Amino acid sequence: MIFIQTRKLSLKIFKISMLAVFSCFLYVSSIAHAEEQPFVKTGLQYRKLTTQESQIIHILEIDPNQYTILPQHAKGQAQGLDTLSALAKEYNAIAAINGGFFHMHDGKEGLPAGILKIKNRWYGIAYAYRAAVGWWENKPSLLMSRLQTKTTLKIKNHRFPINAVNQPGSSDRAVLFTDTFGRYADSAPGGKDFVIQKNRIIAIVDSGKTEIPQEGYVYAMGANLQHPFYAPKIQDKITLDIQVIPEISAKKNAKLWQTVDNIVGGTPLLISNGRVVVEATQKHMQSSFATKRRARTALGVLNNQHWMWVVVEKNQTNESVGMTLLELAHFMKAQNCQQAINLDGGGSSGMYLDGKLVTSPEEEFEDLLTPSMPRSIADAIILLEKN
Repeated sequence: MIFIQTRKLSLKIFKISMLAVFSCFLYVSSIAHAEEQPFVKTGLQYRKLTTQESQIIHILEIDPNQYTILPQHAKGQAQGLDTLSALAKEYNAIAAINGGFFHMHDGKEGLPAGILKIKNRWYGIAYAYRAAVGWWENKPSLLMSRLQTKTTLKIKNHRFPINAVNQPGSSDRAVLFTDTFGRYADSAPGGKDFVIQKNRIIAIVDSGKTEIPQEGYVYAMGANLQHPFYAPKIQDKITLDIQVIPEISAKKNAKLWQTVDNIVGGTPLLISNGRVVVEATQKHMQSSFATKRRARTALGVLNNQHWMWVVVEKNQTNESVGMTLLELAHFMKAQNCQQAINLDGGGSSGMYLDGKLVTSPEEEFEDLLTPSMPRSIADAIILLEKN
C-alpha cells in the first residue's frame, strides 16, 4: 500500500514537473520583439522586449573588457538608502541596476541582508548558503555559486566567536563592525567594545557608539558573553579571517572566491553551467516569492563572456505583468546565458541608462491613487568608463 501511494505521488510530481517545463517552453516561444534599440555605446547593446504575455523586459549586454563594473552602496557605507538614479549619477555611471537584498526596517535601513563585498572591503557576510556573484575589478570574468562565509577572530591565539558582521549588537552575541559600517559602531549596552587597528587591540571601552578606526574594526562582545579562558588586553595581537565557502565546484573555485574584489548576494541561482537550476517552488524562501509574478532583476553571463543585465517590469499603468522565478530562468536561458542569478526585485528593480531611468517602478493596483515613485535601494551595480 505504501509503495502504491508513493508511486502515485511520484507520477503526480512527474506530471506537475512536465507541465511546468511545457508551460515554460510555450512561454519562451511567446517572446516577441516589440522594440529594438541600437547600440548606446561601443561594447554595449540595449534592447527592450515585450512578450505576448505583456511582459516588458529591458536587456543590457555588456562587453566587460571595455568597461569597469562595480557594486556601490548608498551613502558610501553599509547603512543608508538612495534611489538608483541618485547612486548612478553620484558615480557618473553610464548604466546601473539595483543590487542585492537589504533591510528596510528596525533601525537597519540599508544594511545588507546577505553577503556584500565592494573593492575588497566587507559590508555584509553570508549566514547560510545563498546565491552570489563575484568578480575582480580588473578582470572581466565572474563567478557564481551559493556561498557561505566562515568568520573567525583570534586574540592572542584564543578563538573568539563572531555571530554577525555590521548588524546591530545585542547582549547575547558578538558583532564585528568594519569601517564600512559608518563612523560609529552600534553595540548593545552592558558589553565591551574592542577597538582593533593594524591587527592589534588599541582600546577597550564600554559598549555603545564606539568610533570605528579607518581600516580597522570594533569587536563588540554582548553583556552575556565572556571568553572562558582569556580576557583580551590592549596591544594583544589579533587575526581576523573571513573565508568564502562556495557550494558549487567547491574544490575548483574555493581559492578563486578568496581573491575576488567584489561580491553581491542574491537568491536564487537561475542558471548554472547552462542548466536551469531554479525550481517552481524554491527551498528556504516563501513560495509566493518564487511563483508570484513580480518585477525582477537578473544578471547573467553569455557564451561570449559578455554580461547581461535584465530587468522585468511589473506596472499596472503600462500593463506589464512581471515574471515568476521560473519564467525568469527560462528567459535567461533563451538569451543563451550560461550562468545567471536573481537579484533583489519588486519595488527595488530598476535599470538606469545614459542619464535616465529606463524602467518604470513596480506598481500594484493600490498604488494607482498615488504617483509612482522609485524606491530607495541600498546598493547598485554600476558601469563606468575604464580609466
